[in-house]
Amino acid sequence: MSCRAAFLTVAVGVILALTCLAPVVEGKEDSLKANKQLVLDFFRVVFEAENADAAKQYLAPDYIQHNPLVATGREGFINYFKPKWKAPKPVRATLEDAPVEVTAEGDLVTLMWKVKKPDPQDKSKTYESFWFDMFRVKDGKLAEHWDCATKK
Repeated sequence: MSCRAAFLTVAVGVILALTCLAPVVEGKEDSLKANKQLVLDFFRVVFEAENADAAKQYLAPDYIQHNPLVATGREGFINYFKPKWKAPKPVRATLEDAPVEVTAEGDLVTLMWKVKKPDPQDKSKTYESFWFDMFRVKDGKLAEHWDCATKK
């Protein structure tokens, strides 16, 4: 076999391999995008609209909560937030308080929020602090949540 024929054989093999892998990569990207959108919609429809009952469409019934202030389970989430919110607000088309970063890998989605806090040494000044939320997505629902909350 000539060098040219060998090169063409290898090139065709690489092209075929890439063609076969393209749907897998595209499917993975679609899944990551859908997971990100699910989490962002959850914040928009539940948190920004202050609608605890809407959490039913986003949280798995056996939702695992790692925030020490909120009971685990979908009902635990609803029971914690419902008394805090008087009545649902209109749902906006986009998040008003959007995270500064959204990343997704596998079934995990992480949000990073920038928060201005009053400077404890000088109340006339503020400083930036960052808050992280991570969710595990399973079967199109939020199945687990972590954040940096501590007991009060």
